[in-house]
Amino acid sequence: MRSSMKKAIAAVLSFTLLFGCFGLVGFAAAGGAYPTVYVVGGRGPLYKTDGTQIAPVEAPEGYLGDAVTDCIGDLGKALLTGSEEDIAAYKEKLVSWVAPLYEDVIMDSNGETPEPIIVGYGKTGYFVIPDRVPNALSGGRYPVRAYDFYYDWRADPIQTAAQLSRYIDVVLASTGRDKVNLVGRCEGACPVLAYLAEYGHAKVNRIMFHNTASNGYLLPTQVFSGKAKFSAAEIKAWLDNNPHFSLESVDLSTELMDLLVGFLSMSAALPDLDLTGAALDAAYTRVLRGVIPDVLLSSYGTMPGVWAMVAADAFDDAVEYVFAGKEAQYAGLIEKIRYYHENVQLKSEELLRSCEDDGVDIGVMAKYGYPAIPLTEESKELSDGEALVKYLSFGATVATYKGTLSDRYIATREAEYVSPDKKVDASTCMFPETTWFFAAVDHQATPYEMDALTQVFFDSAEPMTVHSNPAYPRFMVYNAQTDRMEPLTEENASMSMVGADTEVKAVSSFDRFMSGILGLFLKLVLRVRAFIDGIRSHANGTAA
Repeated sequence: MRSSMKKAIAAVLSFTLLFGCFGLVGFAAAGGAYPTVYVVGGRGPLYKTDGTQIAPVEAPEGYLGDAVTDCIGDLGKALLTGSEEDIAAYKEKLVSWVAPLYEDVIMDSNGETPEPIIVGYGKTGYFVIPDRVPNALSGGRYPVRAYDFYYDWRADPIQTAAQLSRYIDVVLASTGRDKVNLVGRCEGACPVLAYLAEYGHAKVNRIMFHNTASNGYLLPTQVFSGKAKFSAAEIKAWLDNNPHFSLESVDLSTELMDLLVGFLSMSAALPDLDLTGAALDAAYTRVLRGVIPDVLLSSYGTMPGVWAMVAADAFDDAVEYVFAGKEAQYAGLIEKIRYYHENVQLKSEELLRSCEDDGVDIGVMAKYGYPAIPLTEESKELSDGEALVKYLSFGATVATYKGTLSDRYIATREAEYVSPDKKVDASTCMFPETTWFFAAVDHQATPYEMDALTQVFFDSAEPMTVHSNPAYPRFMVYNAQTDRMEPLTEENASMSMVGADTEVKAVSSFDRFMSGILGLFLKLVLRVRAFIDGIRSHANGTAA
């Protein structure tokens, strides 16, 4: 009996110890895992409460062609005379076409939406902050995309940060954890930074920034600040070398399309001919400056979320340019965007250094290798097609799209920080040891390796750096033949930049901004160019 008792006790103890060991192992694995809240980029679908989709904005078939036909006379007159009266007439006509497209999506003069908006995701439903979420822990880790956070990308990032704070609390309560990992992709970095500014980082374990637009996004920065210029030659070169835009995606008649392509080519070949090249380009740029503010205040210029992507060093110029003479009318909106600018954007380094000092590991992923739309001199710098690498990487020193860092400069730098294609010096980044560069990848693309790297970064027991895992070195390049990223080396450096020999495909850029507003400008000026050339040819023929 005593022997049986001992055996029973031993069995119970063994089972208890065995269960306890498994429990401890399981707790250790689970205890080291944190759920990831992935703050997605902007541009997602938006709906009214009745289910009517209001974004992305799309022009009805034939709309742009009709707009060109209706506006062409006013634009031609404004270009020929340059008078304020004629520019105002063209502006009024253009706004009359732009405003109806955006009437359901613009925000009011306080930067707020007139009615509740539902944020869409995928193709089947709406994102609403729930009371609870499923515990997605699997195999001792949380998948990176288990808790995606969607938001109204037009809205004030401070307002979005309040919603993000509630969602983080829901995720923590549902998973039993005390911290989350955060991903800020593109515009999603803005509410992440706003969250850190407004709510601190006590509930944050690690952060990964994925092609952040918080430091500056090209189109808002260039257009809002009034720095945009028009150059037919540069636009032609951009179209020839930009694999993620196609003229075939623009809604124009065959006749207008032929004119567009033909006169872009002519202007590129003869840029200095009076009224067919530089002179008309300069005149058009002057007209643009007088027209853009009203066009913006009929569309994206009313959205605090878009203002958050104007580069810090262009912000004051942008406010002065867009709201000139209308400061009182838009006081509420100006107050919102200035609060974010002063308390989040200008303090972003301070916020992130504070995180770093308190043990919050921060990673950065930056893509490059695509030409940027040629609207300013900055467009010639290295970019992913939509944002400059110096902003995406929090401070990398970079070459131009077509050039390389000079040998003299490279000689003064540590070799390990300079990319094999001589395009990037990572040593000047805010986080040089945790910043990864992905060459030949455009802004919208997300190669498998980027989410995989994010997963490893979050799951690593020890802080991960560019030296931790040979599968994820500091510089990587996309290989189109294998459809995979691989380490960037001197041998494959020729793959890092995407050029004219790459297959062309059409991808939207900032809610089809180019083919909507800026595209409309382009088509109008080219039609006028054709009209003027016709007059000149006729005059020359008569004189002969």
